[in-house]
Amino acid sequence: MDRRLQYILFVVWVLALASTPLWGSNYVVRLAVVIAMYTALALSWNFIGGFAGYPSFSTPRSLVLAAMSARCRSGPACRWWSPGASRCS
Repeated sequence: MDRRLQYILFVVWVLALASTPLWGSNYVVRLAVVIAMYTALALSWNFIGGFAGYPSFSTPRSLVLAAMSARCRSGPACRWWSPGASRCS
């Protein structure tokens, strides 16, 4: 696709969205607002998660919890990890 054609299509799309309250029903306008809000949310999360390098803590947390639960079967870590557990000695 030609770059100029892409710009023209983008301008037509923005004008169609901006003029939605003039020709659309209440349902169409509300749907457009919800889609715009979810799009903004997705773009902001993409910026935070992708470009800024926001780390995902789910994998390391799972590994730490698995290691601590394996360690809790016996030893001093059991007292603070699971107080009152019967298998801790």
